[in-house]
Amino acid sequence: AEAKAAAAATAPAAAGAAAEGKKMANKKAEKAAKKAAKAAAQGGDAKAAKGGDMKAKEVDVSVLNIRVGKIVSVERHPNADSLWVEKIDMGEESGPRQVVSGLVKFKTEAQMLGARVLVLANVKPSKMRDVASQGMVLCASNADHTVVDFVVPPEGAALGERVTAEGFDGEPAEVLVPKKKQFEKVAPDLTTDAQGAACYKGVPLKCAAGACASSVPNAHIK
Repeated sequence: AEAKAAAAATAPAAAGAAAEGKKMANKKAEKAAKKAAKAAAQGGDAKAAKGGDMKAKEVDVSVLNIRVGKIVSVERHPNADSLWVEKIDMGEESGPRQVVSGLVKFKTEAQMLGARVLVLANVKPSKMRDVASQGMVLCASNADHTVVDFVVPPEGAALGERVTAEGFDGEPAEVLVPKKKQFEKVAPDLTTDAQGAACYKGVPLKCAAGACASSVPNAHIK
């Protein structure tokens, strides 16, 4: 009888303790849920901010490292009749760069040798039919690719000088990443106008000595 009485007396206390424990557990769970929600919100804000930054850093012509160069030697590609292999002086300490260009159909050896050109200098080095190429000579081409000519720097432009478009002041990529298709995103807006001036979105491509141009008007540059 005494044991039953003791049990009856302690039952409410035990129930109270259990209720208090449950209440504390609920509070802890609620606090943890709030903390998780806050972290998720902050993560979302960070992602949104990152997305905004990416949008703000939309690829434009400034990602291209376009430099003034001069072709100092030229020879036919040993494995491809349509390709020239040029050495182009861009004022670099390492010496002239080797560049392979598909211009045999459009330019004679005499027209190539000594030509002052614009070189896309930050394309990923590659091999074209087993011959190394470290750049791309920029040319203007008409719609059906029957007329192609160099985009040339102005008289007095220094070898190695960078060519830019006013208002597009970013730093060029060290190397263009083929998977990102950076050049492909910019190329549709690289054109010549009715007078042959080279432009990006209508803004002239220039260096300190003046604007760059081609003999092919209303053309795409590539």
